[in-house]
Amino acid sequence: MANARALVNGGTHLQLPLPTEGELRKMAKDEHARMTGAGTGGTPAQPATKGPAAPPPATPPPAVAPSGARPLGAASAIYVHPVPADSEDVSLLYLDYWWYLPYNPAGSGSGAFCGPGLVIPGISCFDHVSDWEGVTVVLDRTRPGIEPRPVAVHYAQHSSVVRYEWPALEAAWREDDTARAILVETADEAPRPLVFVASGTHASYPLPCPDKPDCRQVVGGAEENEHDGELPWAGNTTLACGTASCLQMLPTSRGGRDPALWNAFEGAWGTRNCFMTYYCDSSSPPAAPGRQGRYQRPWEHDGTRRP
Repeated sequence: MANARALVNGGTHLQLPLPTEGELRKMAKDEHARMTGAGTGGTPAQPATKGPAAPPPATPPPAVAPSGARPLGAASAIYVHPVPADSEDVSLLYLDYWWYLPYNPAGSGSGAFCGPGLVIPGISCFDHVSDWEGVTVVLDRTRPGIEPRPVAVHYAQHSSVVRYEWPALEAAWREDDTARAILVETADEAPRPLVFVASGTHASYPLPCPDKPDCRQVVGGAEENEHDGELPWAGNTTLACGTASCLQMLPTSRGGRDPALWNAFEGAWGTRNCFMTYYCDSSSPPAAPGRQGRYQRPWEHDGTRRP
């Protein structure tokens, strides 16, 4: 299938030709090396002098790719769905961000409970093809003529969505060495949230945690895989986004009220191999963002925590 318009609801799933986990990790490291000049004796790519219309203030400028090479980040994007929520007293904007990952290798029980005939989805095995994850940034735009300000960030953490107030986040980032270094490296005119994605499970957290036995940031105190920030997304830095935007709108219709195209597909994003329906080799793949609760009700969360 070459075009999302060919998708038809009522089918079963998307069959996705995906790279392996090792290939993805090598791709990420290679992009980071090209982006920073690390290990090559070179320098980072320089900003383009010519290009499309100027982006909004504080948007990182594009990079010039080497001859014959794809621009950095050209095949990698974060998607956003803006949802306004106005009342008589306050005007809020929920910026619902989503990113796609080809696999969810959670590694529960070192993979011992994932395999044909052994899987109890969501209990014994959490591995599956595809993963849609992200965060929701809450902006207050109540005062006309005043720049909207962030008031909170909702981090998607497995089956929960956890709210962190913006002042508490800023204080925590200033106190953490890794977070503070990232803020300095990616500094520009706009406030931006930090998101540390857990290895394998891809849950989102506001602070790093390098050691799995001590990562207990999930609601309820459960353990989480490490999320140390050492393998950054290529779009983090000023020169990484290439000639295409690293941030794109999720496909919608009716002025953003309804999902559209692949975002409206009702089937699963991927497949699993099953025998006699109940004996499967992995857990169920996820639905498109437009079919998930955080997209449909971005204001809902499972409680506020301090980072």
